[in-house]
Formats: sequence, C-alpha cells, structure tokens
Amino acid sequence: MNKDQQMAAAILKHVGGKENVDNLTNCMTRVRIRAKDDTAVDKEALKNIDGVMGVVEDDTWQIVVGPGTVNVVTAEIQKLIGENHELSFEEKNARDAAARKERNKTPFKQFLRRLGNIFIPLIPGLVASGIIN
Repeated sequence: MNKDQQMAAAILKHVGGKENVDNLTNCMTRVRIRAKDDTAVDKEALKNIDGVMGVVEDDTWQIVVGPGTVNVVTAEIQKLIGENHELSFEEKNARDAAARKERNKTPFKQFLRRLGNIFIPLIPGLVASGIIN
C-alpha cells in the first residue's frame, strides 16, 4: 500500500466507514465528504492522519490534503467504497437545493417570510400614493 492508499483508508475509517459516506467529491486541495451521521466522524483522528493538513467541518467534511494529492486520494476512497459513478450537475444541484431549503426552515425565517408576503404587495400602492401626493 502506498502513502495515498493508506491515507484514503485512514480517512474512510475515521469518517465512519463506507456506510457513512453520503457523497464524495473534491476541490483543488480538499476531499469533501458528506456524512450520513456526523457523530460517527472522528475529527481529531482525521487531523492526526499523516498527510492531512487540516479538517474543516461545514455542510461537508473537508479534509485538506493539498493540491495533486487530493485527486489520487479521492480516487482511492472511491475505489474503497465502490462508488464509480459521479452525480450529474443537475442531480447535485437538486440535492443541494433541497438541503438548503431544509436548513432554512427555521421558525424565525418562516415568520419573516410571512411578514414579507404581507407587506411586499403593498409597496406599489405606497409608492403610487406618494407620487400622487
């Protein structure tokens, strides 16, 4: 096993195994993993993997491994979990939009939307009455 394969196996182990990986992508320097259960991810163990420069917890777990290495490590993780298919842009967009919509369903934001729906239609009338005056 070379260094990249060892890093991929360790990352997969500490994110809770292949059963816990919902989505796997990468950017220029980071392996991005959306976990099904965030409590199963061991952040400290991920930071201690040889070759990992940092871990960022956001909508996805972002494991910083550096440019060049990230493509090889992501490919190795995909081999380990058996995920050879990549979601299309439309599928990713629809999934992300649904997740964003779900996150924005807080009671306060819903209250503001209802308040806006009441007053926004009144704006043209207020503008027109101001012009007439």
